Amino acid sequence: MALCIEPDQSLSRAEPEEQLQVLNRQLRRQIYDLHSLFQISLELTSVRDYSRLLFSYLVNLLGFAGCEGGAILTYDEAKNEFAPAISRGLTTALVDRLVIPAQHPLIAYLEKERSPVVLPNQELPLGPEDSKEWSRHGLTLLAAIMGHDALKGLALLGHRLNRRSYSQSDLELISLLNNYAAIMLSNVEMYEQLQRLSSTDHLTGLHNRRSFEAILDSELKRAKRFNQPLALAIIDVDHFKRLNDALGHPAGDRLLKELGALMTQSARDTDSVARIGGEEFAIILPDVAPLGAFTFCERLRHRIVSQRFTDRHLFPGGRATASIGTASFPVDALDGETLIVRADAALYNAKRRGRNRTALYADHKEGKILGYQPSTYSAR
Repeated sequence: MALCIEPDQSLSRAEPEEQLQVLNRQLRRQIYDLHSLFQISLELTSVRDYSRLLFSYLVNLLGFAGCEGGAILTYDEAKNEFAPAISRGLTTALVDRLVIPAQHPLIAYLEKERSPVVLPNQELPLGPEDSKEWSRHGLTLLAAIMGHDALKGLALLGHRLNRRSYSQSDLELISLLNNYAAIMLSNVEMYEQLQRLSSTDHLTGLHNRRSFEAILDSELKRAKRFNQPLALAIIDVDHFKRLNDALGHPAGDRLLKELGALMTQSARDTDSVARIGGEEFAIILPDVAPLGAFTFCERLRHRIVSQRFTDRHLFPGGRATASIGTASFPVDALDGETLIVRADAALYNAKRRGRNRTALYADHKEGKILGYQPSTYSAR
């Protein structure tokens, strides 16, 4: 897209010196706009969070275009529509109406035209009510945010502060900014997806071992800073090999997914559920003392026993069971590595004592549980 100085018809009647001054002013303005565009692109490049990127993009777009308000609509795959992701300076009544189904003719029109559209525009395939609503609230520009092969979003701008109309140069610069923003949004989406993949167990969608260890380290630091307890539970599916031997790995995978979903439902929002290997899971319980952890683990164990898993008939007694071991900070361990080792020792003790039971590390260590104050635990 080539940017050029737009001819001023009045220049043909002006003196040569005056013509040169006007052209110089126009050139300086375009250099300033290009410099601003460059600065905005540098700012957007540094952002790695999708929500922050949308905010930064809208604020810069409003400043660049000199508009009172605006909104960015992004594609909602679940609802198959474009809806406001962020807005500034627009009325709630208008923002609530800015929802456009993906199959709406306007979307196909913008994907084809691609260039920003000054409003009102009779060529836009808008319904009469939408057209009136947009005009009544003073929307002045509609710009497509184009990805490589599809529309990623829409930018809607309100009145310009100087009330000037958009020049062709303005539209070209806004189009450049939108194209760059589309690239940045795609990059951030890929970055966030890679981050999720690197920290998520591919089978269950839970935290993986790497993510679990990072969260445990972070939660322990917080517990130490605020002098709060923290518990760790390690859960192992009993007789899991029997299921794999009978029906193969697909059946085992199915059970692990169902079990992961059950654990997530049983935990609080502040807890972290992870699959740390094979049929072994872990749950980090912030601000929970030993007997509070025992209460939670027993509740979870009973839910597993009563759950109607798809292939439960292959387990002894026709039901899946799990053994659980738990250890706590600061009673049992002061660091993450030791806490994992001692929760694992408690799990071994639960297995050794017959499976389908919960064991605390204190029980393994002392043969009794004395002096612990139960912590309240509000499960979902």
